[in-house]
Amino acid sequence: MGGQFETSRRLGTGWNQFNVLTSPGDMTGDGRADLIARQATTGDMYLYANDGTGGLKAKGRIGTNWKLYRAVLGAGDLNGDSIGDVLAVDRNDSLWRYTEQPPEHSGPEPWCSATAGPPAATRSWVSATSPETDSLT
Repeated sequence: MGGQFETSRRLGTGWNQFNVLTSPGDMTGDGRADLIARQATTGDMYLYANDGTGGLKAKGRIGTNWKLYRAVLGAGDLNGDSIGDVLAVDRNDSLWRYTEQPPEHSGPEPWCSATAGPPAATRSWVSATSPETDSLT
């Protein structure tokens, strides 16, 4: 029957550490929607890639200091590159669009470090850390 959820699946506990959970769509290029979460205390952004079985892979840090934004949301593919995009609203009510695909999660740097005021064109995604041990079970 349309419009109803037939099943549910627990994806872990400990999600109260995040103040943003959003899905911009496919962030990894595998054709499956992924999840982005912002940690409330640090503003760090994490990518939980879709594992292809209805669950999530271990998180990888993809951004730092995103607490500068009062709102962050997954916006779907705004620029037609088949990768989900992210919109963020800062404290001055400016809207920022992030459209670059994050690279492979292999380096120590975050995917995007948000600092007060630089224009979106000067920001870029950088490598995320290798998947971290996840406290969500």
